[in-house]
Amino acid sequence: MPGAREELKLCRQNIESVLEQRENLEEKMEEQKAADNSVAVFRTRAQHKLLCQKLQSEEELEGHINTELKQQELELSEVEVELGRFSSLRQEVQEEERAFGVLKKQKATKRLQQERKASQHQQLRMQHLRDKQASMLKKEEAECQRKIEEGRASRKVAAKYLKETIKR
Repeated sequence: MPGAREELKLCRQNIESVLEQRENLEEKMEEQKAADNSVAVFRTRAQHKLLCQKLQSEEELEGHINTELKQQELELSEVEVELGRFSSLRQEVQEEERAFGVLKKQKATKRLQQERKASQHQQLRMQHLRDKQASMLKKEEAECQRKIEEGRASRKVAAKYLKETIKR
């Protein structure tokens, strides 16, 4: 049970951290909206959505841990009442606690892997957005350069015709 309590404490700390991150993102999003930076707002919204999903997952995990902890406390008190008469029951409870510890470690490992995967996915999406933005900027620059060249050529032709007209 001390491990479950520690896991619950860690889970609550994670929730507080995610809430703080979410608040910071919301402030950042408002600043970006005020600055009319739609690409950054889109990116921040995607991060906000992921944080909300992570928050929901952590809150569900907290509820699950709470339920498991209460269930374990109930089972432990029942076992303590019967402990004097059933020493074999004590051994069984210890085995269940070990199994729960293994399960808890597996769940923690799985959650960590999921968080890493989500983080990698988010980083890939962010890189894709940056690449797309850079590509759009290059296209705009090329289009602008093309228009400048067309303007120069047009002025050259106009100057040529003007000179010919003046010579006449």
